[in-house]
Amino acid sequence: MLKNNNYTLIELVAVIVIAGMLSTVVIMQFRKLPAFISLESKVNEFSKILAQARNNAACRGINTTVVFDAKKRRVFMTQESSDDQKLSPIEIFLPEEMKLLQNDEELEKDEEDTKLFKFYPDGTGGGNSVCLELRKHKFKISISPLSGSVIAEEIDEQK
Repeated sequence: MLKNNNYTLIELVAVIVIAGMLSTVVIMQFRKLPAFISLESKVNEFSKILAQARNNAACRGINTTVVFDAKKRRVFMTQESSDDQKLSPIEIFLPEEMKLLQNDEELEKDEEDTKLFKFYPDGTGGGNSVCLELRKHKFKISISPLSGSVIAEEIDEQK
């Protein structure tokens, strides 16, 4: 008795369709990954500039403010002094597709310098929390008023 080990056309088509569906799911998951990584790296950079501003205020004994320039889409530090000089080469630029929200509203594109956070020589800080949003991912960044420490947390909007 001969055994027939050949596959039928229907079996081959079914395997190809299943493999196509699986590869589509995998590709869609990897397309989401770069956006999240890009957002997370900007949140880390934002946190570093806030920590630098806090340290600057404490070390120099001068109020330091973190500012967002919507026209250039950059975040940088300024120091309150007689000449109100801009500080430090540390600045971050946000990509066009990334939104910066304050009080759940996107900051105006024509505004130049919007003050986000302020740090004082005693180590404390203040300011409204901000959110960085890219596609469906969102991080909230805030400052603890008593300690001036940076709090960054991912917001899950599916809840």
